[in-house]
Amino acid sequence: MKTPPTMPLLLYVVVAVIGLTVPEYSYSDHDVIQGSHQTVAFVQWTAILLSVWMVAAYWWTETLHKAEKRGPLTTDWKTHLAFGLIPVALLAAWCRPLLSVDTFYYVAYGRQLAVLGLNPYEVNLFASANDPIISQIGKMWFHNIAFYGPIALSLYAVPSLIVSSPTLLGLAVTLKFLWLPFYGLLGWLLYRYWEGCPDRLSRTAAVLAGPNLIWYALVDGHVDLLIVTGLVATALLMKAERPALSALTLSAAASIKIVGIICLPVCFFWWLKHSRVGVLRFSSIFVVVYGGLYLLVGGGEYLAVVEFTKLWDNLVAASLVPKLVGLVTSDLGLIIKISNLTFYLGLALLCGLTWTGRFEQNPALVMGWAMGLLFLTRTYFQPWYTLWFWALLWIAAPTRKDFKVQYGLWSVTVIAAWLIPWEFKGYFVGSSALVGLIIAAKTAPTKPSTTPGGEPDRKQD
Repeated sequence: MKTPPTMPLLLYVVVAVIGLTVPEYSYSDHDVIQGSHQTVAFVQWTAILLSVWMVAAYWWTETLHKAEKRGPLTTDWKTHLAFGLIPVALLAAWCRPLLSVDTFYYVAYGRQLAVLGLNPYEVNLFASANDPIISQIGKMWFHNIAFYGPIALSLYAVPSLIVSSPTLLGLAVTLKFLWLPFYGLLGWLLYRYWEGCPDRLSRTAAVLAGPNLIWYALVDGHVDLLIVTGLVATALLMKAERPALSALTLSAAASIKIVGIICLPVCFFWWLKHSRVGVLRFSSIFVVVYGGLYLLVGGGEYLAVVEFTKLWDNLVAASLVPKLVGLVTSDLGLIIKISNLTFYLGLALLCGLTWTGRFEQNPALVMGWAMGLLFLTRTYFQPWYTLWFWALLWIAAPTRKDFKVQYGLWSVTVIAAWLIPWEFKGYFVGSSALVGLIIAAKTAPTKPSTTPGGEPDRKQD
């Protein structure tokens, strides 16, 4: 295939544009800000659009893979890819957040910090309820102080600093455009991690072209994109034996949202197994950088808001383990204790296996399992939380078949999740996530000789 075929590309772009613009022009700004348009019918139609978009993306990237198997791709192919990915990403960032109001809260916290001079760790949004921008947001979560890290809050403040005549939607869209470099960086990191894999370009394109990632990261603007980027960077740097840099990227991920710190124990034991010097560098730099960020923000309430032990007493929206425990007992306190015990015991087991060298040169797998345990044991979850661990399972996949299984399972799961009532969603998404984790444990390599892709340059920083 000497030149890229235009039909798969055109179909992908057309379907993506329809999937983005039809919802965009169907509702007023007020409806989008308040989330009142998010009816069952809207969610169902969006899920259908995303499903069609997913099929178009699969056809397009499989065409790329067939050409990739015949030898190195020409510049025409790379231009072809850019023509498909860049306009769709820009359009997605330009669209208003349609399936979540989280981005409005992001910019509200940022406005408190940058314009009103308030500390979002010390006061909630009711302290700014008279602000002409913040007052437009629905009050559902106004009682919460910010539980995002200092790096995230700093980024949330940027739109308020650079937009001269702000509106709520304008600030939200500006923030989403700030996420575009992280979207591109994630693609670059995946491409690097899969170095040596003959299909690494088509794998990377499949991830970047997928409607779920585009929607969650660029349409709805979830900060989870940045967490995932930091965790993937950490796995890549650990594989390359760069302890100092991996400590910095893990610190950054955990300073965006505290859940990123879940990978710290398994990363520590991975370095302890591989290098005494490495574990000292990793640990000391993480403590200095992460602890320094805490001191920089003056502590506030962020130290007390440790999200992975926060007691979300919402069993309707719970994940698999608390749902199953809830079938036996209705005591919420007991359900939370059992769920947390399951998580900590599982994490301890992973640390032990890591210390014995079980995962060797495949840190992404153990990191994915750690984040997966967190997801399975929470008493509150959202479908985009699956990004925390499933992205690590993608990169741990040794073959194209394994990658397609993991990426396909994740894609189908998150789309189907929108169609399932909340009382059953935890069973479905949790069971699917558990299947993905088990498949990864059985198929992902644990020895250096079978690690997917070639070995990156080994350097000590």
